[in-house]
This record gives sequence, structure tokens and C-alpha cells, in this order.
Amino acid sequence: MFLERPAFPAKFSELELREKVGTLLGQKGITKFYFSDSNFYFVPYWFFSFDIFSDSETKTELKANGTSAFNSFSLIFDEGVAKLASMQGLKKESQPDEDLEFEVLSSKVSEKEIRDLMKGRLASIHGVKRDGVILSGVEMFFVPFWGFKVNSDSQELEFRVNAVNGDVLGEQEVKERQKEFNEIFSEALQDLTNPSSWIENIKNLTPDFSNASTKKQSKSNGSFIDQLKTNEELRLILLGAIAIAVILWAVYVV
Repeated sequence: MFLERPAFPAKFSELELREKVGTLLGQKGITKFYFSDSNFYFVPYWFFSFDIFSDSETKTELKANGTSAFNSFSLIFDEGVAKLASMQGLKKESQPDEDLEFEVLSSKVSEKEIRDLMKGRLASIHGVKRDGVILSGVEMFFVPFWGFKVNSDSQELEFRVNAVNGDVLGEQEVKERQKEFNEIFSEALQDLTNPSSWIENIKNLTPDFSNASTKKQSKSNGSFIDQLKTNEELRLILLGAIAIAVILWAVYVV
């Protein structure tokens, strides 16, 4: 099957992009999940360069310029996809792999419409007149994506992954999994059984460990009991040390 317009080549396989999604989920604390569905499709994008000019009473000056890409199916800008135009060695193709099942999304905007639409949108964004927007190099290319549906214990998620550069879309929709009590306790117990971490754990009991030490030294002329009565941070440190001792005793003695 030949595509209506050339497409960027897919540089990442389905397996590689599944691994990327899995890594993202792991970073969010989600370790138990499965892929319930996947599909490969080509999305039409309009690529173009633009120059924005503003007029004053005395002169016309260049206000902004650059390149952009506009999703011709969902009708939104995509700066991540726009970067593909500057990547080297991407030879576009019109005939995808015949062994690969895919879907081709239809463009909702013609070239004439995209010029009018982009002039209006860019003029609004930059606060200039439509005549101050000049578009060049307007071309439509297809961009390959893998779509994944993922199920976990807490949520059902959908990801779109750019098969050219590996960008994962939908990351912001992933809610970080809250650890259960037994997981938190297990991690804390493992941390506390490591002697090198005791001081750090004591420090974390107070917002400023060094301040507590300074206060203790400044009151060295008083008894230790007096210091406990007046220094709340010192009491917290002492309670933390007692808690660590109790936990270690429970681990190694009981």
C-alpha cells in the first residue's frame, strides 16, 4: 500500500517502545501491569517555517521566526514532532513495510486551509496582523506512531509513542502509585539496619540538624535534662535514636 504523502521512517520497534513505556511506569512506582492492546498508525502533519513581522509607525521588524508542525488530524501544534524536520538521515518513504498492519489517519485540513489557519493562529499568538505572518516550506508528511493500552491495578492508561524519535506522549496522565504501608515499613527497616544511614535518619527528624547542634553547644553550661526541657529539636533527635535502637533490638534480638 502506498501512502498519499511520504512518511518519516520508524526508527524504533514495537518491542523497544513497549520497554520505554514500561520504564516510565516503573518510575511512577507501577510495577504490575500488562499491555492490553497495541496498534501502529500514520498521522498526517503539516510542516512549515514561519516569519512574524510587526509594524510600527517608523519601521517593520522581525518579531519571531522558526519551524513548527501541525497535527492535521487532531488540529493541534506539536513541537516534539516539529524537531523531526531537523534530524539528519531520515529518508522519507511512501510504502511502509508490507508485513506490518497499520492505519492511516486522514488529514482534515488542505494546504490552502492550513495556510489560512496558521496565519490566523500565529498572528493571534504573537499579537500581530495576519499580513505580518509569512509561511514557507509548507509540506505534509506522515509520522508513524505506536499506540498502547496498558492496564494496572489502579488505572487504565493509553500512550502514543513517536516511532521516529521514541517520545512517549501521555506521561502526564500517569498517576504515581502510592506505596502501601508494608512497603514503606520494609524500606524503612532495611534503611535503619544499615549503620551508615543512621545519622542521616536522625538528621531527617529535624529541619536543621546543625542548628540543633549549635543550640546544644550554646547551652552546654546547663544540665542535659534542662536542655531536653527547652530544646525541642534535641528531644526529637533523642526520640529518633531511641526508635532506631528499639527497631534494631527487635530485628537482632527478638
